Amino acid sequence: MDDRKPVKCQQGQLIITKDEPSAEHEKINIDKGRFCSIIEKVTSQSVLEEHFKMIETESLILDKAKFSDWKEMYCNVWSRPESAKYMVWNINTSEENAKIRIIKTIKFQKEHDTYLVYEKSSGKAIGFAGVEKIEPYIYQEAGICLGPDYVGKGFGKQILQGLIQYCKEEFGAKEFIYSTREENRASNQLAKSVGFTEISSVPKTDSKDGHSYNLLQYSLKL
Repeated sequence: MDDRKPVKCQQGQLIITKDEPSAEHEKINIDKGRFCSIIEKVTSQSVLEEHFKMIETESLILDKAKFSDWKEMYCNVWSRPESAKYMVWNINTSEENAKIRIIKTIKFQKEHDTYLVYEKSSGKAIGFAGVEKIEPYIYQEAGICLGPDYVGKGFGKQILQGLIQYCKEEFGAKEFIYSTREENRASNQLAKSVGFTEISSVPKTDSKDGHSYNLLQYSLKL
């Protein structure tokens, strides 16, 4: 049984009281402003987490990652060179690295509108996707990636349309931005099939191998 008395707050001090034979009260002085800032941050994060909602499409569910997803993500996405071809990340080469990555993913997803993609029929984690705010009422996709075994099934279009609808309903978004490399033909076709219009082309350098490419940006007015 834990004999410690409840934690008490007094005038900007956090006092932890212990019951021990020769116990003296231990006082941990905490700056009141800093303490309030910590509480505010935790509260804000809780509100942020409560705001996130599961996104459902005809064949998919976009939801927050769980540690148990590490193996499916490793097998279906993170270890597959095809998945990383147009992305900024490198593939995972071991299961241990995949476990570390899922822990980082879970932590990141607690503060961002990013999700793993699950196939409804199998329940398997097959990719990831997300959105982010770039200006008032303007949102963009924060990366959409599917494992190579799940490409060509119309899942990419479902994800993109689901993210757009989510931003429109939850945030009142008036514009959605989609970015992709010019060389990624499938991704460019996806943007056009949903009704996006190309608005810019920016020269970039691949951070993995140093080759040059053009990043195309598309816009969809909502």
